Amino acid sequence: MSNDFLDELGRVEAKTKRPSPGSKQLNNPLEAVPTTEVRRAIHEKGKDPSMVGQQLRRSILIPPEMDEEINRLCRKYKIKKMEMMRFLIAKGLEDVHNGALEGSLVKKVVMELPSPQWKSS
Repeated sequence: MSNDFLDELGRVEAKTKRPSPGSKQLNNPLEAVPTTEVRRAIHEKGKDPSMVGQQLRRSILIPPEMDEEINRLCRKYKIKKMEMMRFLIAKGLEDVHNGALEGSLVKKVVMELPSPQWKSS
């Protein structure tokens, strides 16, 4: 009887459609969530504690003229491009904290309204 059961089990397994190794099927939903996201979800302020002291990747678009100028400065001072860009961003942030934003980027508009000329009758 056990041979009949094993034979039947073998036939059922052969008929069962199994996912291909290339397709991803979720047995455990936590396997689909990256570990960094899990750490962010359970950390009290939503920050990933494993990122302390590390750098983040950000992409920006800059005009070709600015890129050429950065390349020229890198050649002149023999500095790697990413180091130069980090320096420029840090210098810009320092300037903003020292009040450069208010002085150069924000314009205060003062409007003076003419006083109406009227006479009481």
